[in-house]
Amino acid sequence: NSIFNFTRRYTEGLNGVFNNQLRRVATDRWSAANPEGTLPRMVLGDPNGNTRVSDRFIEDGSFLRVQNLSLGYNLPAPLAQRLRLSRLRVYAMVQNLKTFTRYSGFDPELGAYNQDALLMSVDNGHYPNPRSYTMGINVEF
Repeated sequence: NSIFNFTRRYTEGLNGVFNNQLRRVATDRWSAANPEGTLPRMVLGDPNGNTRVSDRFIEDGSFLRVQNLSLGYNLPAPLAQRLRLSRLRVYAMVQNLKTFTRYSGFDPELGAYNQDALLMSVDNGHYPNPRSYTMGINVEF
């Protein structure tokens, strides 16, 4: 899936003095001193190079995610009976453990932009899925 990273349009565009920019803007912008730069030259107010919507902002959205990981241990029955328990289980779980991707945005798993089905795979600052940790003990008497 290809993703239009609309957020990069703002963070690489130099389109306002109050907008934060990526570090890449200072180091990878084309200039006479840096002819190998991959970002357009810096010209304030130039709609053609800095903020124009183009395929420059389209990225590969392929990813592999470790969604759920669960580890548990059941105490052996003879040991649990010594503790006057019929069963004891200790467990730990992690949700959204790791996402493997080359996508530069927060999360390549996007839905529709503003719930518009015609604007699928447009990232306008989509908040990533949170990582959740759960630990617990199941005890049966």
